[in-house]
Amino acid sequence: MTKVEKVSIGKCAFTLEESAYTIALAYLDSLDKYYSPREGGHEIMEGIEERMAELILEKTGGANIVVSAKVINEIIDILGRPEVLEDDNQSKQYYGGTKYEGKKKIYRDPTNRVIGGVCSGLGNYFNIDPVILRVICVALFIIPVFSFINLSGTILIAYLIALIAIPNADTLQKQAEMKGKSLHISDIEKDYSDGTIKVKSNNSDSVFGRICLSIIGIFLLMIGISGLIAGGVAAFGTSLAFSNHFFASEIIEHFNDRLDFGCFYDGSIPIAIKVLLIVFSSLVYFLPFVAMIYGGICLVFNLKSPSWKPGLVMFILWLVALVGLFVSASMFSWDAFSTNWHCFHWW
Repeated sequence: MTKVEKVSIGKCAFTLEESAYTIALAYLDSLDKYYSPREGGHEIMEGIEERMAELILEKTGGANIVVSAKVINEIIDILGRPEVLEDDNQSKQYYGGTKYEGKKKIYRDPTNRVIGGVCSGLGNYFNIDPVILRVICVALFIIPVFSFINLSGTILIAYLIALIAIPNADTLQKQAEMKGKSLHISDIEKDYSDGTIKVKSNNSDSVFGRICLSIIGIFLLMIGISGLIAGGVAAFGTSLAFSNHFFASEIIEHFNDRLDFGCFYDGSIPIAIKVLLIVFSSLVYFLPFVAMIYGGICLVFNLKSPSWKPGLVMFILWLVALVGLFVSASMFSWDAFSTNWHCFHWW
């Protein structure tokens, strides 16, 4: 039976094979001897251990898996061998690690996402604060509410295309490439030495960013609530009007010069089609406003989306309802025409 050792790396508990434990301990000890005399050495070592822990979790799939010596050696090859750091000139090069030239690649950023990480990924690539991109996207999306310029459909389609076309940075290697960096320990040292990590943390939680996101959330809440109220009032008024026989007859008489509306109330059209038409049209109208309210609450109160992704569920349900509305409307129109064609005046 293989002997195992319990060890904490980067504040995460792991179970390593004895040989893997020996290799990892020797590796971290050699790095500690190199960095401990230097200013900020303790923070750099913490960063290296955190990176090592992330790689172990990524390669094993969980902290409860016994880590083999092969996995530890693969991780050391990615981070870089410590003997290279003995020479200052050589330590600036990626010897013994995964060499990367520093060219950025476009990925969706799952670590700083609001919906799909598209704006955050583009922000990393173009060195733009993701909050600014989100404000622009939301502003272009809600312009039709205040003007006759309709860009919401274009923005939505463009975002969906980007969501599908841009790969997700679901590994540490991709996340490093997204920022034009490598996983090598020299990049970790550089981040801690020049304060990049600290600055990033400040930016992500900046007051300006929170204010902008809160304003967007308030706008979404206002639009969503207004849309629900308007739709509810319209639905109630319509049902009330047609429940009144006198008022309904006035409407029918007004349009009866070309079409005998009485034909459509003779029960010839299946009730199931009428019910489906009402249900699907209601979903198509109300779901976007419900999604706006949900998104607004998340932005205002800085809530993270749960694992079952309610926003994505609502979008898929809306697409299904849209297709259902088209099909049921086609069935309704065909049944109405084929059954009551004699109601139409062709002269």
